[in-house]
Amino acid sequence: VPGRGLFVYVFGDIIGNATYSNPLPLTLDITGTEEEGTGGEFDFGVTYTTSGDTGWNLIGNPFGATIDWDNANWTKTNIEQTIYVWDNTANGGNGDYLLWNGVTGSLGSGLLPPFQGFWTKANAANPVLKINKAGKTSGGVFYKIMGDDIPQIVLLLEVDSLEANTTVMFHPLSSLKHDTFDGYKLKPLSDTFVDFGSVRFDNKIMTINSLPDRFGKILEIPIITGGQVKEQPLTGEFRMTWPKLGDIPGGWTCELTDRVTGAVINLRTEIQYYFSDDATGSKIVKAVVPGDGNTLSPRIQSHSRSTGRERFILRIDPGDSFPEIPRVYSVEPNYPNPFNPATTIQFNLPLESTVGIHIYDLLGREIAEFKPRKYAAGSHKIKWEASTISSGIYFAQVRINETNYIQKMTVIK
Repeated sequence: VPGRGLFVYVFGDIIGNATYSNPLPLTLDITGTEEEGTGGEFDFGVTYTTSGDTGWNLIGNPFGATIDWDNANWTKTNIEQTIYVWDNTANGGNGDYLLWNGVTGSLGSGLLPPFQGFWTKANAANPVLKINKAGKTSGGVFYKIMGDDIPQIVLLLEVDSLEANTTVMFHPLSSLKHDTFDGYKLKPLSDTFVDFGSVRFDNKIMTINSLPDRFGKILEIPIITGGQVKEQPLTGEFRMTWPKLGDIPGGWTCELTDRVTGAVINLRTEIQYYFSDDATGSKIVKAVVPGDGNTLSPRIQSHSRSTGRERFILRIDPGDSFPEIPRVYSVEPNYPNPFNPATTIQFNLPLESTVGIHIYDLLGREIAEFKPRKYAAGSHKIKWEASTISSGIYFAQVRINETNYIQKMTVIK
């Protein structure tokens, strides 16, 4: 099927059967007319299944020329920015997924060679992914400017010949939980790999964890380490480095805390950190397959914060970089109070949070509601119009994430 990606399993050395023992490499020859789609535009026909959020699609570059995931010739509707390419030469020749989200990633760029297969993820119903044939490229120099000023921390973990990296980046369009720039930690196809990733605030393990670029309190991001060799726990001396601290503001403090040894590593002044693990300390993170089991999907690493798999905590302290953002959660007294006919409720958020407000009378009856929604870090004001409400005492319950704040209000007419 044009544009559909394929997994190919190559095997040989079958005793007593020379048919499957031809020497490698094998060459695939392609002949015929190049696929160009309809009207000069190729439609990948991506799908999304609501049950289990199974929006994974294995597709491929249908052209005989390189295409760039980041150029303007794509139509992307309800499609996330991150692509996943399996590279059999990565991870010391054991293979691993390489990611790119338009800003950063282990793939290095959004360039996809002819016939390259890759995973992409739809995140809502009726997704559309198309590319105009004008998006084909050949030769030349490819310039990457997007992401040059996006703060990011790239961590690299090495043991023996194995390696893996994970990235924490900060973007104005990102969220503490899910956003389009995130890149999931996918379970490798091989049985030998380094297990390395950060834990997102909803407990998913990420290879690229994209967070808001403005916040008023310390972020603590758990980092998992470990791995396996032929299904046995990976042991030995690990080396962690941070080859990129790209555009991190000078006022931010970036530290790693080793929860086993208690060591605190300043990423600005140190260049590497060695630590040991053994069979009792190394944890293999099991994987689950999203969806109903009938939809082809890669395997996403699962995680629970209560398991203690996080060997490290990455702490990002913004210091005084954002003086306009409060350092603590709070709700200000409504003003004016008493009031007629309207009052303002102000709440302060050091981090992006979900906030909902319920207004009750003295008998506990709900008389007004501001439905929960996500707010960016900062101070926010909600105006309550009480022109149709009788005089009396009322209570505003402001729910920030899982915490309730109560304000007493008086209407006088």
